[in-house]
Amino acid sequence: MHNTYMRIQSATSASTPITCPFCSLLCDDLVLERRRDGAQHLRLPHCPRAQRGFACSSRRRATPMLRGRRADWAAACRRAAELLAAASQPLFAGLGTDVAGMQAALRLAERLGGVLDHMNGDGIAAATRAMQEEGGFATTLTELRNRADLLVFAGSDPGTRYPRFLERMVWNRHALDRRGCEPRLIYLGRDLDPRSGRSPTGRLPLHFPVPGHALAETAAVLTALVREVRLQAETAAGIPLTRWRRLAQMLRTARYGVMVWEPAQLPAAQADLHIRAFQELLRSLNVHTRFAALPLGGSDGGATALNVCLWQSGYPLRVSFRQGYPEHNATRYSTERLLARGEADALLWISAFDGSRRPPRSSVPRILLLRPDTPAPRKAEVYLPVATPGVEAKGMLFRCDGSVVLPLADGAAPPSHPGVAETLEEIASALPAGYGP
Repeated sequence: MHNTYMRIQSATSASTPITCPFCSLLCDDLVLERRRDGAQHLRLPHCPRAQRGFACSSRRRATPMLRGRRADWAAACRRAAELLAAASQPLFAGLGTDVAGMQAALRLAERLGGVLDHMNGDGIAAATRAMQEEGGFATTLTELRNRADLLVFAGSDPGTRYPRFLERMVWNRHALDRRGCEPRLIYLGRDLDPRSGRSPTGRLPLHFPVPGHALAETAAVLTALVREVRLQAETAAGIPLTRWRRLAQMLRTARYGVMVWEPAQLPAAQADLHIRAFQELLRSLNVHTRFAALPLGGSDGGATALNVCLWQSGYPLRVSFRQGYPEHNATRYSTERLLARGEADALLWISAFDGSRRPPRSSVPRILLLRPDTPAPRKAEVYLPVATPGVEAKGMLFRCDGSVVLPLADGAAPPSHPGVAETLEEIASALPAGYGP
């Protein structure tokens, strides 16, 4: 593995372990160390997302703005409070923040009768809907890296969006229960490049070039074959049935299989139906062996926002406090729908991790809490640069499998901006009297 050294000035001393916050794998093997010249150096893995994300620490300090003009931080917070207080249904969206930031956003939404939705809300809603209706088998990253001997990637190539997934989770040399065997990979998807899954010994994954819209059909065919149902067709999704029979037998005889997908990469209109088909296949396989799912997602604070919303409101994301109590509706309370129909009359957008994620355009007043290197849209009513958890500020994030919460260290860059929680608390304190406790 290649390492890149990034020189970063900081007041932190001694060697410090760092968790990378820029995808939901939360790789925790980064090291911040003091070199002989007294400067701090962050040892980064060969990961484009980590290198891109931590590079923001070298950017200049950003300034709060009101309608494109520089403003004082406190004055910008007061203006944000005025806009939110004047709204009948404010929308708190983006939600790219850590546990403390999400808790503060939820408290403010509850006070103001607002709606909460994440920037990756469509994928989160599809996965939630499938789980509510069907349940399912799930595993964790730890179980996968220690036990899985066969992995099926359904419509997703994790090496693209999660660059270290294969390195850390699949080609793991210290697995507890693989008996020295190299895991076998199966790629289901026309747009997947099997070369990205080449093993350290040079073996390529088995590739079934299935169109994205046919993934559910593929799962149904495999379910029938696992159940030993006789099929009359000679092909499925354009591939000979003989190949599907061989694959079904491989799945049945795996010691510990894992099926991986990304809800956000499935066909949007039927993502939940695809997930339900995958889970039905897993149910059939578990009659014969141990097979589980690992849905990948939750980056940009998505897993954190979902879990905080669940434990504090009792409902998943896309929840409204308009009636004075939490109300969940995965369709009605989507960001796109609320803005398109004019049902939200103010938008507070939070994106502290990914500077490329632009807030939606809208005619409603926009209050933007963005990573410092994100350009401020001139037409935004309020722009507030906020610290990135894990770079400028401490924090906590949920990992993609939802089973682990990892701490984020500060010190990768000098603190120069308030965090999301601090900013939202300042906005809350500037609200007029009568807006909740």
